[in-house]
Amino acid sequence: MMKHLLILLTGMAALFLLLWKNKYKTWILPAILLLFAGANLYLSVRDLPGTLPLTDSTNQLLYQPGYPEEGAYPDAVLPLMVKNKTVHTRNDIEHFEFDMNIPGRNPWEVKLKEIYHGMNAANLLSVMGADVVMEDALNDVVLSADVKRKFTDLGISNDMYRFSNAANDIPELYGNYFHYYYVYTVRGEEMHVYLYADDPAVFTPEGTGELVALWEDKEGYGEDLYLMSKDFYDREVAP
Repeated sequence: MMKHLLILLTGMAALFLLLWKNKYKTWILPAILLLFAGANLYLSVRDLPGTLPLTDSTNQLLYQPGYPEEGAYPDAVLPLMVKNKTVHTRNDIEHFEFDMNIPGRNPWEVKLKEIYHGMNAANLLSVMGADVVMEDALNDVVLSADVKRKFTDLGISNDMYRFSNAANDIPELYGNYFHYYYVYTVRGEEMHVYLYADDPAVFTPEGTGELVALWEDKEGYGEDLYLMSKDFYDREVAP
């Protein structure tokens, strides 16, 4: 928004100067271009801490050898962990109805955090082959700091959720496209997938235990996903 405002104000100033001092246009135009470039560089550097990494493949495989070390693309291995397994999740995903006659901005844009709460994770777990069981009893469960320290970070999941909207069952207009700025803008945060099980074999394709997946909101846009064995949840997390 600030960048657009700066371009508008600078453009108006340039037009005014060109009309007022047209004989100096060979000086005015380069000065304006330099101002544009300097302002763009400043704003880009200022916003760098809020950007998220993008990864390019080095071969044609979905799974890249460097991903575990880099914490990139957890969806490369997550399907292997949840396919054909029962995964218990929260049942706090809401569908909203909006008055489409309100003029101005799309009315759902102020509710993105609520719309996407849990939806990304639940959709992808289902698409990855998990038997997702939603339970009201999990809605108010909070993971303590001591419990969270036991989890291992599988990686950043922002890019994974680009595909979640294709799996949604929202019939309203806001479900027809993905709001990229929810996970990619400076209001978004790095979202992670975390794992824990007493027996890591539960996360292998041959593993037979049930899993529990809990999503937790970040301060800005986005939420982390905690995936654990049901045995661990029943013993150390359940109220």
